[in-house]
Amino acid sequence: MLDCDMFCNDPSSAKQALCFHFDPKLSSSLALVQFPQRFCNINSNDIYDSQLRSIFSVICR
Repeated sequence: MLDCDMFCNDPSSAKQALCFHFDPKLSSSLALVQFPQRFCNINSNDIYDSQLRSIFSVICR
């Protein structure tokens, strides 16, 4: 498992991970859950809204 701020030196890591999801014996028991991160103290010019206001203020309330 890699987090968004980690780095992997193995160029075949994505292919290796996909092999688990394409294996018919394993795929029904696998899942991937990703929850967005919230970054605070972002400057007001951040066009991507890294604070994710809609998710954290409306949806997850």
